[in-house]
Amino acid sequence: ADYKNEKKLKGISARKPIISGLVSIILTLIASAALLVTVIFVVLSVLKTDEKLFRTFNTESSVMIIIIALGLFASATAILSYFGFSESAVAAKSRIGTVRFPRLCSVDAENKNRDAEQTDKTVSLDEMCRDFRDFASSKYGLYYDISTVRTFIASLCVSKLIIIQGISGTGKTSIAWAFGEYLGNGTNVISVQPSWKEKNDLIGYFNEFTGKYNETAFLEALYRGLYTDKVTVTLLDEMNIARVEYYFAEFLSMLEINDSSKKQIEVISDSGPFDPLLIKNGRMKIPENQWFIGTANRDDSTYTISDKVYDRAMVIQLDRRNEPFPAEEKNPIMLSEKAFDALKEEALCIYPVSSSMNEKIIKFDAYLTDKIGITFGNRIMEQYKVFVPCYVACGGTEEEAADIFIATKILRKLESRSAMLIKKEYTGLTSQFDSLFGAGSMPVCRKYLSRFEK
Repeated sequence: ADYKNEKKLKGISARKPIISGLVSIILTLIASAALLVTVIFVVLSVLKTDEKLFRTFNTESSVMIIIIALGLFASATAILSYFGFSESAVAAKSRIGTVRFPRLCSVDAENKNRDAEQTDKTVSLDEMCRDFRDFASSKYGLYYDISTVRTFIASLCVSKLIIIQGISGTGKTSIAWAFGEYLGNGTNVISVQPSWKEKNDLIGYFNEFTGKYNETAFLEALYRGLYTDKVTVTLLDEMNIARVEYYFAEFLSMLEINDSSKKQIEVISDSGPFDPLLIKNGRMKIPENQWFIGTANRDDSTYTISDKVYDRAMVIQLDRRNEPFPAEEKNPIMLSEKAFDALKEEALCIYPVSSSMNEKIIKFDAYLTDKIGITFGNRIMEQYKVFVPCYVACGGTEEEAADIFIATKILRKLESRSAMLIKKEYTGLTSQFDSLFGAGSMPVCRKYLSRFEK
């Protein structure tokens, strides 16, 4: 019915503007002529240059002419207003009863009579790491070091935003894509565009002329996530080809909110009768089961990612390709967000950070603050207390977890400091590793620092 009504309106709009326009023009010309005659009469009356003409037109007749002219003007205006002679008015009439979000409404229709989802028996974090590594290898020929997989899974326990950076060809995009396949839920791949500057570039915008919302793949991915409890992955490919802190700013703020009911974004400023079911008063919740994974390159075409983004995210560094290895075939799993969260809570209970490791971290933090002017901070310290237990639950050791975390979250901040200062403090930093963690320990941190030694 809506379609027929819209089609009928469009048919009318093709004819009525022409007719109403002609009628309005004729009435306006008549009214203008009447007013012109009246003006001439008034001028001549004042000058009294023509007594005969003056006797022909008296005051009563001039008043009548003015009234008639005004009436004709009013008629022309009414015709224009009623039939919508302007293009914008025609467009407004044609929008009556239309669906503003056709793609999201289609998602509503798909899930109208959907059966309850079934999830697999929960696996441990250690099993998940080994199975995913074998799955990626046997299914897609993607080879990752077990430490990389552990870092990836443990990072998912810490933050809903993961940044994977490194040289081209090391599998940054592939690991995120393969993980979505392993979950049986697929990965929503979003190609970031260089022109993106604000939230609407990511989620779309309302087109006033068409009366419809320009829905993006990113918006649809978020909306679909509201209909499932399964862990969902959205990949922002080449995320720093535009300024992340601009187009992703609102989502960065949402990462700081613990109350899921308050994690909402404004999609549109008003509400319509045919809007999607899960958009209330123009606002939509960000699904709790949604993880964002961004890949980042470092070249002349990209922007430097700010500390605001890095501090809220977990960072994974991929610097080399791994050699092929034999792997057992594995099937995808169906993992819910609640089950994954339970695995994280279990890891925190079973593998809390040891008091001895905490003491080492506090001493190392004091050294960094005093000598270089960088510190862990409250947010990063909280992330550390989650990452280390989860990495251990994934099959790693506490020392390995601390080494990876310090290199990617703390030493990364050295890049904003003077190269001469870092070179000067290189020996002191390595001595701290030896005294606190043991001689030859912290290989990832030492490798990172070696770039400043030259």
